[in-house]
Amino acid sequence: MSDRRGVVPLAWNEPFVAADHAVNGPFKMLKMDFKEIRKGDTYVTIFEITIKNPGVAWLAGLDNPYFVIWEQLPSDPAPVILGRGRIEAMPTSLAQIEVTCEIVCVPPDEDDVLEADADTHRIGEVDYDPDADPEDRAAAEIYDPVFFNPESDDPSDVLKGTLQYYRWDPVTLALTRVGMIESPTSHTVADAQLGSENLQFDNPPRKNSRLRLHAAWTQSASGDCSGQFLAARDIPTFHWKQIAEGMPKTGDAIGSSDGWTIAEAEVNSITDMAEWEFGRLTASPFGASNQKITMLPKVVNISARAHYEYSQDREETIDLYLTSGMQTIMQPDRTEHVDTISLSSLTIDNSTKEWLYEDPDTLEPIEYEVGDRRQANGRCYVCLVAHTASPTFQVWMVDPETDESVEVWQVVPKKAALPEVSARYFDTDRGIRSVRHGLRQLLRMYMERAMCGSLRVTVKAWIGRDIKCGDGITVTSPRLPGGQVIGIVTGVEWDMMASGQNAYVDVAFAPGAGENPTGIEGKLETAGIYYDLTAAAINEPVEAWALAGATPRFVVVENEEPEQRFAGFAAAAIGESPVEAISAMPTAIRVFFDPLRQEDLISRRLSVHTLPIFVPKGVDLQPEIPSP
Repeated sequence: MSDRRGVVPLAWNEPFVAADHAVNGPFKMLKMDFKEIRKGDTYVTIFEITIKNPGVAWLAGLDNPYFVIWEQLPSDPAPVILGRGRIEAMPTSLAQIEVTCEIVCVPPDEDDVLEADADTHRIGEVDYDPDADPEDRAAAEIYDPVFFNPESDDPSDVLKGTLQYYRWDPVTLALTRVGMIESPTSHTVADAQLGSENLQFDNPPRKNSRLRLHAAWTQSASGDCSGQFLAARDIPTFHWKQIAEGMPKTGDAIGSSDGWTIAEAEVNSITDMAEWEFGRLTASPFGASNQKITMLPKVVNISARAHYEYSQDREETIDLYLTSGMQTIMQPDRTEHVDTISLSSLTIDNSTKEWLYEDPDTLEPIEYEVGDRRQANGRCYVCLVAHTASPTFQVWMVDPETDESVEVWQVVPKKAALPEVSARYFDTDRGIRSVRHGLRQLLRMYMERAMCGSLRVTVKAWIGRDIKCGDGITVTSPRLPGGQVIGIVTGVEWDMMASGQNAYVDVAFAPGAGENPTGIEGKLETAGIYYDLTAAAINEPVEAWALAGATPRFVVVENEEPEQRFAGFAAAAIGESPVEAISAMPTAIRVFFDPLRQEDLISRRLSVHTLPIFVPKGVDLQPEIPSP
């Protein structure tokens, strides 16, 4: 039996039945080229077919047409599906005898499938324990939201902390993931066409690479002190009226203490004390003598609480230095700066979506369900009652059945990466998550460069039919350094109907040393990367976290009733007015808080140094030469 091949129009999810579909139809196959390649971070299969023109009318009834490409070799007991896909662009040569079509093997909703898969791997703010088992914290280290724009819906974001690519299966159209440097599926090719080996190296990385992470935030603290600096304080004074009328108001500054104002101040009570009688013991200048005056002091009971407002711009820069185990490929040993990544806002909730009134695609009001979290008016809320959104955000809504107001949204804490009072980031538990994700991104960038070796070999088509992108492969040949190359398939291509029946396989491999890290005791770890972290001391002019419990440096009440009374009697004793003497001694309350000192910007630097990472030995560039 000779080879049989064909193409049949078939819905993307319709089963292929050989008896019905593997027959000669109106689409007579003249030529068929196959290739599987990587586009961005996704492997996709493309068929270019040339068929006898069945007439233009066949296009009119096809809405985004799908086709199944099948083949039956003499060794196949039944036809085998090579792929199914849709015509990506209008066929060419529509007026000619032959028509050429490009069929791409993806489902009709591939964007939605990619986005849905990515959403399952987008891990927001969680209770991250840097000392947990590696498998328990891996998901949070693979994806860190502060590395990405909150509005980004790029599915490749979730791959940046991995050594994986997406792949569309050409037969099932299912979305899978394949490894960049290793695979559970492996092929051995020992009978490649002799002389077809084309090996080269393209832009190998240096042994040392650096990725810089930059975090900037505003450290802030705002609130009322938990305790009162005047807690029901009794102040005996003859100037009780002035104190009662001159109490400070909310927002009044507390002296020259920057950052401190009055949160609340009030007179709780005013209580009479015993009267005091003052008289002149000597003649007055006006000739009068033996004058007497009675004055009534009172006890003023007051309370006062302070309010603090602190704001300090901060930034941290951490350099991640990655060292690899690479064979020498004529590259200098200088450290190569790979990239600089500025993290998104650390004190803003980047995980919770903004509240919207209507769906941006359908323009229909959104139906919110119990448990939905949304941000609105700068705060975060959780839905308590399922409801249809109103044109403006409302915490309370009127129930149309009972005509009563119902609370539909409740304020909940924000899910931010960093508390606003924090003076440091990268060496906190949450910051360690970012460091480890950064190391994973650096590892991916490095490994993409490390897989700099490329090899193309020619094999028989029936061998190539079973080889897929992302598969592991070992190619042996006396023409290769060390006799073999071990790598990952990155491309497969062949002309199925050519007389030679050859397939071309592209292999990527790394010229690594193939050595595992040593001396890992006491090191921090993620994704097989072992590292140390060093950090500069924290410049913390104000302990923002302690402001709620802060107390004044001192609270002094000047000129209370005993001092005023003494001055009154002293003045009377020398013939002066006790009223004037007491009037000249107003009761004053002096409060001093340490000013909340602010600087223009406080910067801090940290660094991470890894042990030499494992890079697979895909080829031996210095094989041992056997003795003669």
